[in-house]
Amino acid sequence: VYLPRADGPNGRIGEYAISVSTDGQDWAAANPVATGTLADDGSAKTLGFAPQGARFVRLTALTEAGGRGPWTSAAEINLLGDPGTPAATVDLPRTGWTATASDEETAGENGRAANVLDGDANTLWHSRWSGTPAPLPHSITIDMHRTTAVSALVYHPRLGGGNGRAGAYTIATSTDGTAFAAPVAAGTWRDDDTVKTATFLRTETARYVRLTVTSEAGGRGPWTSAGEIRL
Repeated sequence: VYLPRADGPNGRIGEYAISVSTDGQDWAAANPVATGTLADDGSAKTLGFAPQGARFVRLTALTEAGGRGPWTSAAEINLLGDPGTPAATVDLPRTGWTATASDEETAGENGRAANVLDGDANTLWHSRWSGTPAPLPHSITIDMHRTTAVSALVYHPRLGGGNGRAGAYTIATSTDGTAFAAPVAAGTWRDDDTVKTATFLRTETARYVRLTVTSEAGGRGPWTSAGEIRL
């Protein structure tokens, strides 16, 4: 948990990477346990990653959130432990799953929510853009039709263009599709076409997983899109 300084914005962390080590020498820097970009505000940020067996944790700031200069600052840093045993992360089988969205484009293209589960990278879900575009935020909810343990969401940006790439996001879970708990993951993804993984703060037992996008990564418009979503 990263708490920015309280007396001013200088040095707030923007893009970051987190690495762990058992001896303080070997940091496996080529494989950080978490990366992302933080919003330029004074709120506390929780940077989730899968449970690790480690003694040392290193937070590396790659950019200053507001581009104010070559500095970094922090008021407090806390670490959250997981008393359980880390489990292997594997893709959950998507057979029988369904997807619904806050809105979807069906007039100008086949941008239905169901496309994120069809295994075809060339199809996509797109928020409504024809006529009057639906405003942000946009959300898409995966119904696994069974309660199961889930610990991460994998977001595949659309192919063939940048419109609608998810920027700032939150992820929440539910057992009944009505009551969604506090977000289990939040952050801001880069504006590129690489696959993004959001690791939850803890493993959740849930039937529904909802991704809510509050900004378009490149600021191109009030829309959201996704090629595939895996859990």
